[in-house]
Amino acid sequence: GSNKLGESAHIYDTAKNLTTASELGASENGWTFAGWATANNSNDIVYTDGYSVTNLTAENNGTAKLYAVWKRTASFYSGDSTTATTKDQFKNTNTYSVELPAPGVISGWTPLGWRQDTVADNKQYGSAAATTLTEEAGPNFYAVYSRTVHFYSGTNKATDNSATQYHNSNATATGVYSVTIPSGTATVADWTLDGWRADTNAQEKAYNATGTITANSDKFYAVYARSYTAHFFSGIANATEKTKESEKVYYNTNATSTPTTVSITLMSATDSTDINLWQEIGWRSTAAAGNKEYDYGQTVTVPFGTNFYSTYTRKVRVEYRDHLE
Repeated sequence: GSNKLGESAHIYDTAKNLTTASELGASENGWTFAGWATANNSNDIVYTDGYSVTNLTAENNGTAKLYAVWKRTASFYSGDSTTATTKDQFKNTNTYSVELPAPGVISGWTPLGWRQDTVADNKQYGSAAATTLTEEAGPNFYAVYSRTVHFYSGTNKATDNSATQYHNSNATATGVYSVTIPSGTATVADWTLDGWRADTNAQEKAYNATGTITANSDKFYAVYARSYTAHFFSGIANATEKTKESEKVYYNTNATSTPTTVSITLMSATDSTDINLWQEIGWRSTAAAGNKEYDYGQTVTVPFGTNFYSTYTRKVRVEYRDHLE
């Protein structure tokens, strides 16, 4: 700090030990006394604790000012290692200094510098090369890295947008990867963007459509969703109409084309309107009279937009008689 700790008298040409830091009651939370500097903006230690000095100044009745220099261990985590590199960090009044080492190498990533938190973002201090930090920071530092990642979207990966992904070397933290999803995601006709996946599976999104992704991947694939409302007609002249939503189908941009069929569980017989003297037997996908194509309640895979028509049958009694004249 900048507070005066005390003073001592010295005689010219006579050696005398400096008053020790403990005798002066000097302390700095989290720091260890390292020695004395002769300027308040320097961490160069001129005298160690209790050092024997002679002629601190040539001026009669002069005053020599000494400034406490404090030291602590700064830890640097980088690369894929969980073991830190350590350096001495010094402090004098409000002057700090610590040598920032060059971050370790991670294949496929560009080292940027250091952060004093575990956030996957751009550097706060330093660079890819060794340098000296003179700001108040630490005592833990984490190397940060970047790389370019690709966001594929549209049909058959028609659009490729890139973004910068950051990695914080703190191996014990979750979410040490971060990339902001870029704008310009392609649309697919009749399909709705669901989100993103880091694989090529045609499944529900793993990550939201916008925002930040904290997954370790250099490729992300847009996933689109689609369903449709099926119409179920029954009764005379389609007198009754009911609707039901199909299951949702997903399309991954990595596929060359979008799916054309969808799964739906058909309505039951109780959803069909009775016709006097006729018996419901199932559903057809066309309005033409004919035998059923599907049973009531059956789960079927059909093209998008398929509607269903209840099919009826009845028994007809036929009598054969001789014609007698």
